[in-house]
Amino acid sequence: MKLVLENNQIVDVESGKNGKDLLAFFPEMTAKPLAYAINDELYDLLEPIAHEGAFRFITEEDPKALDLLRHSSSHLLAEAIQHLYPGVRFG
Repeated sequence: MKLVLENNQIVDVESGKNGKDLLAFFPEMTAKPLAYAINDELYDLLEPIAHEGAFRFITEEDPKALDLLRHSSSHLLAEAIQHLYPGVRFG
């Protein structure tokens, strides 16, 4: 499948590859990516790339990084509450 990088380069990606695998296309990248986006939809770095589109890495400088942090933190907090209070249900 074809991905369009931020520099408008088009890369052909094999099925089963994930965001971390695409780091090879960005040797100059100095910031550590937190996730990747295809057509502005966020994905975990280890999630396989499922469709074609505009690809970019999300780093801590990205405006979407705060949303990503909040989302991940809410899952972590929910897991901690479930550990402390087995059987608790979330609305």
